[in-house]
Amino acid sequence: MTTRDPAPPPIDYVQRSGGLFLDQAIHDFDMARYLLGEDISRVYAVGGCLIDPAIGAAGDIDTAMITLTSASGRFVQMNNCRRAAFGSPQNYFIERFTQAYRLEMAAFVALLRNGEAPLAGISDGLEAQRLAEAARTSYQTGLPVEIARH
Repeated sequence: MTTRDPAPPPIDYVQRSGGLFLDQAIHDFDMARYLLGEDISRVYAVGGCLIDPAIGAAGDIDTAMITLTSASGRFVQMNNCRRAAFGSPQNYFIERFTQAYRLEMAAFVALLRNGEAPLAGISDGLEAQRLAEAARTSYQTGLPVEIARH
């Protein structure tokens, strides 16, 4: 999985976003669980400030490589970066995911009107948050983090 923004965000955003694992990679954690159809049991993350020294000065990183291991032993390799040096066919996530946002809103309306079950629930958001925090811990300690099952 590769997520790269065209350019780094403003420093005031970096200072309040929670960091790359929580503001950018969290969406990939969510997608990895969805695509695999199972939980993640281990997270290993490395990263650094390779693009914008101001991001490092703000206490964050701008580049990360994350390996997830699923409960059944499958791997997911994530590559997150605050800049796509090779360019980007679509600018930021608003443009890249416009159709997905439309479909989300249609599903939400269907939930309200017809009581249809949501595709994702609060537990999915919680798991993405747990994985983001595990990635941050792994990055800080240099060690893989085992994810306890609920």
